[in-house]
Order: sequence, then structure tokens, then C-alpha cells
Amino acid sequence: YGGGLDQRIVQLHSATYLRPSQTQAGGVLVVGAGNSGAEIALDLAPDHQTWLSGRDPGHEPTRAGTLPDRFVTPFLWFMATRVLTVGTPLGRKVRDHYFDPPRGIPLGRVRQKDFAAAGIERVPKMTGTKDGRPVLEDGRVLDVATLIWCTGFTPDFTWIDLPLPRHNGVPIHDRGVVT
Repeated sequence: YGGGLDQRIVQLHSATYLRPSQTQAGGVLVVGAGNSGAEIALDLAPDHQTWLSGRDPGHEPTRAGTLPDRFVTPFLWFMATRVLTVGTPLGRKVRDHYFDPPRGIPLGRVRQKDFAAAGIERVPKMTGTKDGRPVLEDGRVLDVATLIWCTGFTPDFTWIDLPLPRHNGVPIHDRGVVT
């Protein structure tokens, strides 16, 4: 994972994180503020000083399961499956907004106020290490016992050896519509 970090700092990837007992006593830095990072930080906050590092991806307009959600979600699904496809100019524009460069999707079940209520401190992105500890973009050096990487992934379609039209390396396909 992070080169230059003190070997005593436990490092986990979000794909292997299951529960707070995997962490050491002491502070935890969660790197990546998307859905996985946000939910892991909330899971850890009751037992650890927790920092959440990364940009704010925004959030969905309603909380899952609420009355407004029951009215808004069907409309959003209609838009996503009928209007915002890569077969429409608006759909291609939305695709380009979220994938050029990749931005991730808005938070689904978590809001910014949930972080403050849980005692989680939002911090700038991690940019390196100093004396074995993580350094943030604002120059702060955090003393942590555990670092959890929630930085997502980059899809790799290079193994597909077919002459497909591509957009930024991703094969384009939508009912024969090529953009």
C-alpha cells in the first residue's frame, strides 16, 4: 500500500475491511471519502479518533428509505435508464462529467452532518509521508495507528482484444449506437 509509512501502522484496503476489531488502538485515517470510506469511517468513529481524507463527492438528493426517496427514486431510475444513456447527448455529457476524470458517485446513505455528529474530522487528501506518518495536503502530519485505503479502482479493459470503439479506454456499447 503506502510506501514510506511506519511498519507499525496497520494498513488495510476497503476490500478487506470487515469490522473495527481489525484496527489497532489509536487514531485511524481513512483515505478516500466515497461511499466505502464514509461508511467505514462511521463504523470506526465510536471507538477511534477518525480522520476522513479526500474530496467531498456530494450526496444523493434523498436518504434511502425515506418518504421523499420513494417519490424521487422512480424518477431518477427513469432518467438513468431512458434519458441519461450514452445514446443521448445529455447522457454522454453526464457520462463525461463523472468519468472524465473519474469522480465517483455521490454518497448514498451518508451526509456531511453525519461525520460531524460522529466526531469524524474531514481532512484534505493525503499527499505523502514524513517520518513514517501520513502527510496531508495542508502540511499536517497525522499520528495514526491504522490507515484504511478506500481509493477505489481503475477498470482495465486492455485484455479485450476486439476492434471496439472506445472512450478513454472503455469500450462503448449501447444498442449499436457509437459515439
